[in-house]
Amino acid sequence: MKTKALALLILGGVLSTAQAESKPYLGLMGSWVNPDSGRQADDDGMGAHFLFGFPFNDYLAAELNGFGHKVNNDVTGQNDTNFGAGLDLKLGLAPSSRINPYLLLGGGATYEEALGDPPASKSDGNRTVGYANAGGGLLFKIGGSRDAALRIEGRRYAIFSDDIPGTAGGSDRVWDTRVNAGVQFNLSETAPPPPPAPPPPAPKPAVADSDGDGVLDNIDRCPGTPRGIAVDAYGCGLPPPPPPDADGDGVLNANDLCPDTPRGMRVDERGCAVKAQRLVLRNINFEFNKATLTADGRAILDGIAAGLRGQPTMEVEIEGHTDSIGSDAYNLKLSKARANSVRDYLVSQGVQAGRLSAKGMGESVPVSSNKTDEGRAQNRRVEFKVIKQ
Repeated sequence: MKTKALALLILGGVLSTAQAESKPYLGLMGSWVNPDSGRQADDDGMGAHFLFGFPFNDYLAAELNGFGHKVNNDVTGQNDTNFGAGLDLKLGLAPSSRINPYLLLGGGATYEEALGDPPASKSDGNRTVGYANAGGGLLFKIGGSRDAALRIEGRRYAIFSDDIPGTAGGSDRVWDTRVNAGVQFNLSETAPPPPPAPPPPAPKPAVADSDGDGVLDNIDRCPGTPRGIAVDAYGCGLPPPPPPDADGDGVLNANDLCPDTPRGMRVDERGCAVKAQRLVLRNINFEFNKATLTADGRAILDGIAAGLRGQPTMEVEIEGHTDSIGSDAYNLKLSKARANSVRDYLVSQGVQAGRLSAKGMGESVPVSSNKTDEGRAQNRRVEFKVIKQ
């Protein structure tokens, strides 16, 4: 009972799939019939064949058949007739191809009408007998709104009964061959697929940038700027950058004979430091009450060392200065130690020692008042005096 219920569920699913995806179709064909040698007919016959098909899915369909034909009876000289109806299963082997081969299997009943001589013989009379048939064929798809196709097939019929009319001696089984050719088409039209939806329109920018400089037209004061030109916030071209001056002494690299002058030194028209000038550095810091350079102080001296290495003929005197806090003797000693510390660091950075001298000035040369913190900070300094250029 459970097996039957499951089979019904599966069949219901197949049928519902067919109703959703396939369409019933009609076939109209002419027939050529080659009767069994046991019949009283040596000539082939002609007839017609029609069918109504109901697909279960793309591969399997049930077909209700109706057919008929006539053949000449050699004994009576009259036509024996045959009309039949049955049900077949058709299995398509390549339903998605333009040429679709298929197999057929089914059965039904046929009405045999044969007129023998004499009428009382077993070989004449009218009788309905059963048959089974199997075969195969090809569908050549034509297309169109009804999915038309040319159909050609061959079938082998086994007709069985205890007394088949029109046979020699009333045979109980004969084998007839039928070849059908015609057309097949759906009973309803196939709706064409809807046209694809048009693509959405491209969004338009709220405000255009006609010249593509990155500044919208509504604030662009210089419309039409050539492509690739750097612009300011108002879309106007920026002035070209000044020619390079690597050491920042005001003399362009192309004319600078001393290209690595330390920052802050005055130079002549050739870019070389002027003799007897002083370079005051107030940001060279030391540890409290010591001559040890801080990291910030060493970073500043790295730039001075690079400039001195670039001008190997320059000789410099390094002066150390303090504020007035502490005794004169202590401040003089501390300033000398700090000047030597600066000299030693520059030598460690590649400046020749013979080009550098160190001198402590103590608190003797203030540049500001020692009465305020700001003044004392200005007095604590290192000065570089150019001795030789």
